[in-house]
Amino acid sequence: MIQLAASKFDYRIEFQENNQSAYQRAWERGILDDVCAHMISFKRPQDYWNRQRVIRAVLLCDNMVEFRERFAGATNYASVNGFSGEIQRHYTIKRERDNYAEWLNG
Repeated sequence: MIQLAASKFDYRIEFQENNQSAYQRAWERGILDDVCAHMISFKRPQDYWNRQRVIRAVLLCDNMVEFRERFAGATNYASVNGFSGEIQRHYTIKRERDNYAEWLNG
């Protein structure tokens, strides 16, 4: 059943997002790698992330949670290189600006 569910997807992220229960069961049973063996591997090169790419990734997301979920490597790069606080401030300012705009139009 889990293998059949996994066979419908080409990427792990698709499997995880579209059939969370089967993905979770595969992970819990320790068979996730086996049921995902047919999937296309998507891994960025070791030196992919830099400050400019992290900034671009930040701008693609609506909030910090989404950024962390979609771009774990960028999150790690920002943390290791000391500018994760700037990213958090960006989302705080964005949230305040969105709230203010909603209040004005409300």
